[in-house]
Amino acid sequence: MTDLSPSPFDVPPPVSQTAAPRRGRGIFVALAVMTAGCLGFGALWITTRSDLDTVTAERDDLKAAEAARIAELNARPDVSAIIREHIADASGFDVTGDETYAEVSVTGVGLFDLSPLVGGLVELGFSESIESKIGNTRALDGTLTASGEHASASWTYHPDDGLSIVIERTD
Repeated sequence: MTDLSPSPFDVPPPVSQTAAPRRGRGIFVALAVMTAGCLGFGALWITTRSDLDTVTAERDDLKAAEAARIAELNARPDVSAIIREHIADASGFDVTGDETYAEVSVTGVGLFDLSPLVGGLVELGFSESIESKIGNTRALDGTLTASGEHASASWTYHPDDGLSIVIERTD
């Protein structure tokens, strides 16, 4: 029969005293790596968020500045269009120019009716006394000037050539 008694070779190997701490050290290392990753991710998120807020604020400032610039450009009067609008039905007026200036020639025999032109000048910020100043200009006076809120004007008069006036927007 077979002998079932334990043999000295059947003894289980002794349990190592260092095995348990290694398992605990592995968990500690994994926990440390995860904590460092979370802290790094959090720091990255905070700095990225801060940078994003800064860029967003700068973008909003640029948009506001551009909107203000466009509003300022749109608020400037279109000199030629205003003058043309006021003298549209009047005869003897010839207008050239663009949004920044208008050159008006008034020709005809006798006294000029300047009221259509004066209406445009008043809209550009000139006082109503501009009509008297222009109407009383003599050939000997040379070139005269006046300033309004949005434009300046210079004009000459000659009995043979009529009235010539240049109106320029002041930006």
